[in-house]
Amino acid sequence: MTTDDDVEDTEKHHPARSSGGRRRPLAAALDTGERHSPGDKRRPLAAALLNASGTGAGYLFLGSRVLAAASLAGTVLLLILASVANASDRPGVWAFVYLLWLAVSAAGAWWRALPRRPRPPGPPTAQPVWPGAATGLGGAEPATMALRTPALPDQPPGQPPAEPPTVALRTPPPPNQPPAEPPTRPPTEPPAEPATVALRTPPPPSQPPDQPPAHPPTQFSAQLPAQPPALPPAEPATVQLGASGSPPPPTGWRPFAVGVLLLVLVAAGFAAFRTVPQRAFDEAQDAHAAGDCEAATDHYEDAQNGLYQFTLTPAPADARREQANCELLRDASRREEAEEYPEAIAGFQDYLDRYAGGAPVWTDADAHLAGLRMDYADALADDALAATGETGGTRYLDTVDAYAAVRQHHPDSPEAEAVPGRLDELYASGTQAYADERFCAAIDELLPFADLDAESQSKDAADLAARAEEALPQAHFGCGEIRTGDDRHCDAIDSFQQAADTAEAASALADDAGQSLNEARYDCGTARAAAGNACQAVEPFDDVNGAGLVNRARAGLRDALYDCGVARFRDRDHDGARESLRRLRDDFPDSAEADQARDVLIAVDINEINGRDPDGLLPGGSFAESSVGGSVTIEIVNVSSEETEILWAGPEHGSITLPAGPGGGESSCNDSGLPTRTISVPTGDYQVAIRTVGDTYDVTEPYADVWHNDPGYIYEYCTWLEDWSFPYEIPDYGDQASWGAGWGVGWGDGLAARETSGQMPRTSFAVVK
Repeated sequence: MTTDDDVEDTEKHHPARSSGGRRRPLAAALDTGERHSPGDKRRPLAAALLNASGTGAGYLFLGSRVLAAASLAGTVLLLILASVANASDRPGVWAFVYLLWLAVSAAGAWWRALPRRPRPPGPPTAQPVWPGAATGLGGAEPATMALRTPALPDQPPGQPPAEPPTVALRTPPPPNQPPAEPPTRPPTEPPAEPATVALRTPPPPSQPPDQPPAHPPTQFSAQLPAQPPALPPAEPATVQLGASGSPPPPTGWRPFAVGVLLLVLVAAGFAAFRTVPQRAFDEAQDAHAAGDCEAATDHYEDAQNGLYQFTLTPAPADARREQANCELLRDASRREEAEEYPEAIAGFQDYLDRYAGGAPVWTDADAHLAGLRMDYADALADDALAATGETGGTRYLDTVDAYAAVRQHHPDSPEAEAVPGRLDELYASGTQAYADERFCAAIDELLPFADLDAESQSKDAADLAARAEEALPQAHFGCGEIRTGDDRHCDAIDSFQQAADTAEAASALADDAGQSLNEARYDCGTARAAAGNACQAVEPFDDVNGAGLVNRARAGLRDALYDCGVARFRDRDHDGARESLRRLRDDFPDSAEADQARDVLIAVDINEINGRDPDGLLPGGSFAESSVGGSVTIEIVNVSSEETEILWAGPEHGSITLPAGPGGGESSCNDSGLPTRTISVPTGDYQVAIRTVGDTYDVTEPYADVWHNDPGYIYEYCTWLEDWSFPYEIPDYGDQASWGAGWGVGWGDGLAARETSGQMPRTSFAVVK
């Protein structure tokens, strides 16, 4: 008889049917109407095939709606993640993830459809398998029961019995059907007790036939329900009993067909969906190739739609890349319109660099960039030509480099072929003054080109510099001639000097420039001396070295040195005056100007000590005119212990040096044996300065005095040193009478004290006869 466990086991292995006998929708489409047994090997394959589409159909086939919904949700979630993560950028990774997910889904369905482990062996049970048995309904076919028996204890495990026992059981005929044989009991009465069948199984192969069985015969009972009276008579029921029973039919073909159909639909949809972003990308590329990046951007954005990410086509990733490239073009074009040439060039160059090793989408990009570079170079040329105040090599540097960049980056372009002509135009426009023989103006135009080779290493720069350097000597010479014609001899010196320095050695231009240079120097010195600028005339006279001009230049130099020394003396520039006068004395020792220079040098020294008006000390000055004729004799005695120099300037200029005396004061002036010098000078007034000679000069203050010599007298002049000190600096009054008492000499010259203590010469001037 059929037990509850048997029914439960049947339902467990037939999920397409419920205990109420209703079919589920997908199960109804997939089931063939046949029962499935746990040993059906095609069932897991069908479930795995259905789930391999990622739709969860395999779980529906197995009757689990929850797992089917979860599987479908996992597929949707994977698509969402792919969209967010731009799966098209890494198609290999996401293809592996997707295939792994499908494999996991198929494996899950396959595992769930596998047969469960069989129950442990127990008493044999009979299970009705006709269609109406589970509901208690009779059938026209005779009832058949399959009997499962446990293995014999002595039978080797897994080995089937030698012969499956089979028992035929005759069921009583229904009441309305005449029995074939006389019934054993009234047909309308139920059986008094369940039919019992004794089954003796054959002994195992290892047991001798004459021995009793190892265990008693197996018995089972089955309650057979009464058949409805209206049914036709049934054949005797036959129960087939065996160790495992007869296998039911396998899973039908419909689940496999549906699984293949789903895979085909998913694959076809996937393939069709992949073409959508590719079409959008192709349209964008067409617009991009035409240079219309504004239209191309819209198509690129369509190709990057998140829905297309899991198509794993390269179109979305390519669209992102090309959209970025197109954006470079748009930005570069905007900067070009704004005449921001460096930024625009950088943008177009960056665009081309994105396609290094291949052709860009916009194939005209290189030609456009070549034209843009040429426009930029032309703009720089215009700016450089307008910058007339700049004379350095950087004036045309950017322009030349810009033209060079055209040939460097676009060597085969028409613009590159036009570069030499543009450089010629640049040079011609930049040196127009030279062509017009306005040579002084041409120099400023040629110098920026000549300095290019120092700023740039390009061949174009070197060529332009060579042309300018070749023209510069003639420009300098021409400018010198123009300046000479305008009596600007001193300015012409620089022009002729530049011409001589830059002209080719031993060339006719170099010789002409040297001759003109010496003439300009002489003419410049002469003009300056005539204008009272003797000190500025010294240099041009001094630089003359050409034959025929040297002697005239030397004479001019001699006069210029004397006049310069006197001019500096009048300006109280004592050092400058000494420099000019000493050079005159040394370079022209036999000249009358040299003698005059010696007198002026004495006047300079005296004036530096007494600080009086320089004009009175000059030869021919007021003191020189004080003589009334005749001469006087003056005896000079040195009492001081220092070598002493005495200088005088008046009608005559001179100086003497007396050896050191024994020392002492004024009272020693009459001692015998003192160093003495006697001089004869014209009568008149003299400014006198007395100073020590040698190392003591810095600690001994010079002394200034004035002599007045009348004719017919002999004068004695005695000098000595005495210590002095003052509590304060002696002011430079300039008027000797106001402070002469402080020196002990009533009529001595006033002199500013250089130190607050030290020694000072003293003089005694007396009339002897």
